[in-house]
Amino acid sequence: ALAVVSYVLSLVAIYVVALIADALAPSFGSQKNITNAFKAVAYSMTPAWVAGVFYIVPNLWPLVLIASLYGIYLLYLGLPLIMDTPKEKALGYVIVVVVVTFVINFAIGAIVGAIFTPMPMGGPIGGMIE
Repeated sequence: ALAVVSYVLSLVAIYVVALIADALAPSFGSQKNITNAFKAVAYSMTPAWVAGVFYIVPNLWPLVLIASLYGIYLLYLGLPLIMDTPKEKALGYVIVVVVVTFVINFAIGAIVGAIFTPMPMGGPIGGMIE
């Protein structure tokens, strides 16, 4: 159940990040287009998703990091092409989208952790009653 919930929420994260990237597009001189924002976000997250298989072997986590950095680079290259972002504003746009992605993924991790972390015996108030 944990894997299914995590997978579904990670798909939701891509959509939410795309919505935010689309909303921020005019601030960076980009074309506001949700379809193109979704394409840019989904394409840039693909290397990290594919490299996620390396989490099976704990010592291979640097490969996931490298793939994630490559995804950020793809976003940097793709925004001017897909969203018509001016080259001089592309780096700032990428930084904002990356920060938004971290925040969204952190929130999703907190939600999944809250749902699937067992509560201690007696519940949250159990230790307060004497």
